[in-house]
Amino acid sequence: MGWGERMKKPRPLDFDLNGRLIGEIESKSRAFREKISRMNGKIYFGSFVLSLLIAGFVLHGVIDSLPLYAGVVIAVALLVSIGCGQFFKIMYTHRFYRSHFQHSEDIQNYKAFLAAQKKYDQWFTRTQFKFWMGLKGFDFNREVVNLLRRLGYKVRRIESQDRIGYVVVMGSDTLIMCEELSGAPLSHNELLKRYKHLQFTDYKKAIIINRKGFTRECYRSARMKPIELWDINRLIELQKKLET
Repeated sequence: MGWGERMKKPRPLDFDLNGRLIGEIESKSRAFREKISRMNGKIYFGSFVLSLLIAGFVLHGVIDSLPLYAGVVIAVALLVSIGCGQFFKIMYTHRFYRSHFQHSEDIQNYKAFLAAQKKYDQWFTRTQFKFWMGLKGFDFNREVVNLLRRLGYKVRRIESQDRIGYVVVMGSDTLIMCEELSGAPLSHNELLKRYKHLQFTDYKKAIIINRKGFTRECYRSARMKPIELWDINRLIELQKKLET
């Protein structure tokens, strides 16, 4: 499978990290996110009540109409409470990370690792997209079969007389139909044609692969049928599993 210029996949060891440290950092961060999520209501409610009291005091006697006075006070309190709530949330987040990670380089190494991982993922997606879209006809079909075999699936080609593309069987119950000419998203009529073909076989379900994707009507229709729709993003996801 062509890759062009290969980028090295980042490893935790390259950043002085290991599974235990990563697990500890992620556990603390996850616990904090859960805590801040529970506190959000209290933070915003407290900010709103405080802003309501201050706005009511400041605007008292300034506006004669009671309905207008109440409306203005509530509007001002809402705006101020949103700003204050965000401020306290940011301050609390900063305080949390300082108290847990200020005296350790682990969090900085972890952030650098995540940044490198993101950069690698972007490179991987970009090169794989270029690779799959650059394949023609039989080469595309062959690479699909190779990918499935590398993932551990047993696949074999069968002949089709219905002009529904390149057809292979995965396992004992799944029919895979590859679209050799992927110039546009597969239409609903073409999907129904392939579903009809499935019904005249002994296979229980089907996977239809089209690099250009499928129309919205196809996705809606497939949800009610034993059919999976794979576009190029799904192929890249599967290819990525081989990288882990």
